Amino acid sequence: MKHFFLRILVWLGWIAACMGGVAQAQDNTLRATGPVTMTIAYYVEPANRIAWRQEMRDTGLRQLQAWKEQGVFKNYRVLANRHVDSAGWDLMTIITFGKHADAAQWKKVEQAWPAGLSGKALSLVKRIETTPVDLLRSNASSDEAGNSVYLAIGYASMGSSVQYQRYADSYVVPQLEALVAAQLVRKYRLYESRYAAGAGRPWAHMALLQYKGDEGLAASDSALDGIRARLSQQPAWNAMAEEAHRSGKDQPVQFVLADPFVLP
Repeated sequence: MKHFFLRILVWLGWIAACMGGVAQAQDNTLRATGPVTMTIAYYVEPANRIAWRQEMRDTGLRQLQAWKEQGVFKNYRVLANRHVDSAGWDLMTIITFGKHADAAQWKKVEQAWPAGLSGKALSLVKRIETTPVDLLRSNASSDEAGNSVYLAIGYASMGSSVQYQRYADSYVVPQLEALVAAQLVRKYRLYESRYAAGAGRPWAHMALLQYKGDEGLAASDSALDGIRARLSQQPAWNAMAEEAHRSGKDQPVQFVLADPFVLP
């Protein structure tokens, strides 16, 4: 399993390989309006982990569900770090708004529920990072299965959004789609921080992979060998793979193995 995690880190790190150039001043249709997605990462001291998660089950999840039903936002997802890990968040909430105007109104929620937390939860949390993001790529598969396992892998800035999307489309997405076709990955999402430059966040891009349980996660290692062998027959894809190897820009800045955190 350790070997598998290392391979996944290197593989997704290849996204960064060709992104070191100066960002081009190009408009992107995704940025024509403000962002409609937001991630909120909560960091907790290990000694507070049990009490913190209990409060989030008792109050936090119910409040999120109430806000969804009231139309405050369109959808939400909460992920829980499987392990105690000071380098990674303990919980991450991903909120999707119907439109940017709704996202802008989140400030009203923050007045009574900072970062969406109760007073007790706030007293237990150590650090909070709120990041407006754009969902650049995802597949069409449903993601409402309860036996999913997630890998959330963050990277520092990879260049302009246009460069990132071009590279992801030609190199990364074919691999992810192959994992989906092999019924190992249920859903993938590639996020980009809207305000990455100088934002002071641990990552500017995040790949969120939703596996079909621990079995899908474990089987993906050997499956990737065959997928890459087939893709390497395509000259353009193979050239990008070689450049990724040469660049050495394959180290993520954050890596979390997570499970869904849901209402009982």
